[in-house]
Amino acid sequence: YVILDFAMVPGADSSAYISLAKLRNHCNQRGTTIVYSSISPAIRDALARGGFIGGKSRHQAFADVHAAVAWCEDNLLAEATVKVDSDFVSWLQRQLGPGLKAADLIAYLERKQVDGSTVLHRQGEAADSIDLIAAGQLAIDVATRSGENLRVRRIATHTVVGEMGFFRRSSRSATVSSEASAVLFTLTRANFERMRRERSDLASAFDEFVIRILADRIDIRDREVAALEPMTS
Repeated sequence: YVILDFAMVPGADSSAYISLAKLRNHCNQRGTTIVYSSISPAIRDALARGGFIGGKSRHQAFADVHAAVAWCEDNLLAEATVKVDSDFVSWLQRQLGPGLKAADLIAYLERKQVDGSTVLHRQGEAADSIDLIAAGQLAIDVATRSGENLRVRRIATHTVVGEMGFFRRSSRSATVSSEASAVLFTLTRANFERMRRERSDLASAFDEFVIRILADRIDIRDREVAALEPMTS
């Protein structure tokens, strides 16, 4: 996006429109959108007549630069969200296998967008949901006996958090927080039970998926422990 703010431009002559036409052609070749802001009625009419805005033109005009920036940001976020969700769907499909559709499982999930550092779950709360991380990174902290928080690990994109307490029907054993922006897909206990009733095959596949996640984590921890053991002759 290229934003042209006309707040300090009282008028424009033919040379200005020739320059704008060159910029428009350049942007069209590169898939770039020109966004005009704070244009006078006279300039708006001239731009419309010249095909710079309106009709089939991809380029836009807004009342002020703040509205223009907001429109660009909304479009960039929408494009990023589509990519995030597309990657997440592909990953989820690989976990479920070819016999089931990822979209069917996503229908039971609730999408959450987290902006900035946010505590998602606190240690000691009821573990009534499982989070699947579509984008971002989560931090796992455990409260020590002295009352301090100990960071035990970080969880990155395309994995699961909260599964232990959920399936054991216990309280959360750690505090989970986002370190920056993140996108999560949450399975609540109510939706999980509903999935068991409506799609037992899908629920079984999800169970197997979580078991594989747990098995992989145990394997990683076993390797870490083995690496810490002293060498014996």
